[in-house]
Amino acid sequence: MTGTLPGIEALLDTPLAIANRSFRSRLMVGTGKYRSNAEMVRAIEASGAEIVTVAVRRVDLDRTKDEGILYHLNPEQFFLLAVARRLFSAGVPTSAYLILALAVLGVVSVWLMRKQQSDELGYVRNSMIMGCVFTVLVAPHFSWYFAWLVVFLCFVPSVAVFYLTLSSFLLYLTWLGDDPNRVLMLKALIFVPFFILGLLRK
Repeated sequence: MTGTLPGIEALLDTPLAIANRSFRSRLMVGTGKYRSNAEMVRAIEASGAEIVTVAVRRVDLDRTKDEGILYHLNPEQFFLLAVARRLFSAGVPTSAYLILALAVLGVVSVWLMRKQQSDELGYVRNSMIMGCVFTVLVAPHFSWYFAWLVVFLCFVPSVAVFYLTLSSFLLYLTWLGDDPNRVLMLKALIFVPFFILGLLRK
């Protein structure tokens, strides 16, 4: 018997739609059991799959290590680091950026501790500032890391922080292995207005 079953041709021609993304291939492949990362990359490319799964508990999240899976499936995670790499022709190492981010966090925390508090909510306000600095500098590429800032908004209303927490849902529009320019554009929509609103507040 030749031919295809009814509806199969339409199914083959219909892209798989998840949220606002369409995929030509319905094949989902994993990243385990390969002898090397190079073999994994070749297998994924040969399969034509556009969706890759990883076991988070066994993945080395250090993107700077060649032996880590995320090194080979690497969206730019930190907004300011991505901007710096585009402004300077020479690559900015992730380790150097993280050291600088920790130094900035240390300086800001010492400055806030030495600052005189004018009201009883001063310490809450300072904690919110520290939370925002941490989130902007080193928060991973996941929107739920922004949610804990909502607690501070219950005591210290801030249009800038409210926008930051609300706009973080734009990160759900990105995918692992997404175009870095698209990721940067979405993150710019999150952070640039936040910076502007913060400066206007001053």
